[in-house]
Amino acid sequence: MSTVEAIQMPFPQRFKSGSRRFFRWLSAPKVFLSLFMLVIMFYMVVIPLYSMVETTLTFQEKDIFRVPSAQIGQLTLFHYIRMFTSEMSKPYLRDPLAHSLVISFGATGLAFLIGGLL
Repeated sequence: MSTVEAIQMPFPQRFKSGSRRFFRWLSAPKVFLSLFMLVIMFYMVVIPLYSMVETTLTFQEKDIFRVPSAQIGQLTLFHYIRMFTSEMSKPYLRDPLAHSLVISFGATGLAFLIGGLL
């Protein structure tokens, strides 16, 4: 069937053939698994990440004790400034970050060494 004939087909017939083609594509195992994993990732990564960022960028009810002029839900960088500049920055930020960097650089170096030898 040429392109001109496909354009001249009535809409219901084009819709039916297009939907058949779409569902055949959708039922392919690689497409189905990819879409399934995308939904799982969205549910387990994107939604919690959004919730965490939203919580850290707004004042919560418990923050009113530390910042009396705060309004619940107001945008702020208070949590980030506190995390980077306070005394709790060392045990909660710098030490875990340093450990993560040591592990990641070590794993990368080991992978390069093994890969280079092979």
